[in-house]
Amino acid sequence: MIKYLLAVILSLSVPCFSLLAQSNDIQDDLTRLDKTIKEADHYSVIHEQKINSIKEALNNQRLTPEERYNHLGKLYELYSYYNFELASSVLQERMSSAELLRDKKCISEVKLDEAMLLTSAGMFMEANGILENIDTSAFDTSLKLKYWNTMQRFCQDYSEFNPSAEVQESFKAKAGQYRGKIIDNAAEGSFLRRYTIMLDHINNGYYTDARDSGVVMLASLPEDSHDYAIISYYTAVACQELGEDQAALHWFTESAICDFRCSVKDYASLSCIAIAIFDMDEVERAFSYIQISLEDAHFYNSKVRPWQIARFLPAIEKAYIGAREAHSAFAFRTALWLSVLSVLLLAALFFVISLYLKYRKNSTQLSALNEKLADTLGELSEANKVKEEYIGLFLSMCSDYLAKLNKVYTRDQMEKELKSFYNTFDNAFIQIYPDFVEKFNALLKPESRIELKKGEMLNTELRIFALIKLGITQSSHIASLLRYSVNTIYNYRAQIKNAALGNKDNFEDLVRKIN
Repeated sequence: MIKYLLAVILSLSVPCFSLLAQSNDIQDDLTRLDKTIKEADHYSVIHEQKINSIKEALNNQRLTPEERYNHLGKLYELYSYYNFELASSVLQERMSSAELLRDKKCISEVKLDEAMLLTSAGMFMEANGILENIDTSAFDTSLKLKYWNTMQRFCQDYSEFNPSAEVQESFKAKAGQYRGKIIDNAAEGSFLRRYTIMLDHINNGYYTDARDSGVVMLASLPEDSHDYAIISYYTAVACQELGEDQAALHWFTESAICDFRCSVKDYASLSCIAIAIFDMDEVERAFSYIQISLEDAHFYNSKVRPWQIARFLPAIEKAYIGAREAHSAFAFRTALWLSVLSVLLLAALFFVISLYLKYRKNSTQLSALNEKLADTLGELSEANKVKEEYIGLFLSMCSDYLAKLNKVYTRDQMEKELKSFYNTFDNAFIQIYPDFVEKFNALLKPESRIELKKGEMLNTELRIFALIKLGITQSSHIASLLRYSVNTIYNYRAQIKNAALGNKDNFEDLVRKIN
């Protein structure tokens, strides 16, 4: 009998332990992701160092046309998922090199890269214009595979964005045909063939096969490679379709971590995680992830990704603001009750001696309510983060406008525009935080405190930490807004943190807490 009871107890407890383990696994994944996001600036600096290394090699006047063409290919690979405009610019240079070589294969290779880049950015008309004019009759096997891969991506993406059901079905079928050509002709065991088979499984509804293929592929890929991020993403998609939500969230997280380590700015995993945890009532975390996704999408400057993210932003933002409004309503009710109690206490002052014991009870209640009010008001102040996020988006728009002016303005005109932009930002920020400079200096050693010149409201260092105060923490984004290199921003931040009075690791947290 005792053995039977133990068996029943164990059988009932297993599901509970399983649910607890799942919850812990999800939290472990999200904690790893949060840690990687905090290190994003470090990975951006490493990525830019790789870019600068290739640029230095391209400055060598002794390079042969073939060497220059190959170096530009490596530079394009680094830019293709980091910055759309710079990737496009490198492709133009590479096309000039290919034309100088008079090599038809090189010219076709660049055209296919350009079509793939335009497709990933949602510029289907431009991509189609290139693909329609490519002569494939003389292509060797490698170029045919590249062409078929570009065509299957174009057809698949176009089918997902076209509103016509008939057009969708037509282009999905075409995408399947091109995938079939890749599978039939690519080398057995090659990444392209295995990846294409996985995509074909997903598009044909064979999600179990797709998931299993993905898991096997991931075991053989480096965890810090862009390929690992891509396969993790599609493995998560397959798990999601199978209803395996925990596994899907795990692989989305693996993909997102790899994206940040590779400095990928054009990604989908982080926004997928935001949507998933939003349904788990992780509203604040979801809001943070969706804002980071939007920042990186603007940095990459693609048409498609910001639109995709923006579809989910209103729902998450509404929930985030709703939670804050609920706290505000509670604060109002608490304040109202405090007012009523205060009136009652004033009215009861005449009877203070006879009602002394009752007064002590009310006093205890009042203390508890005050504590609740303090907690509620503290949570209410976090609603300012929403305003600061929108200030950050406005600054991004200003920076994008300056980037466009840079193409048509002279250097003197641009310096004038930049000076006007800085003055506008300085004035607006100081009006919101009038004693920011004084409180910022209070966090530094006396000999390292910043002394502004006559007429200055902020200098470069203060602007960087003003943006950090507004919630813009990634050096790549700050560099884009202030028109500096990521290395410069990274060095300024390190220099200031080394001059901190206390622990430099939590210096930026203290800056964000300046009221």
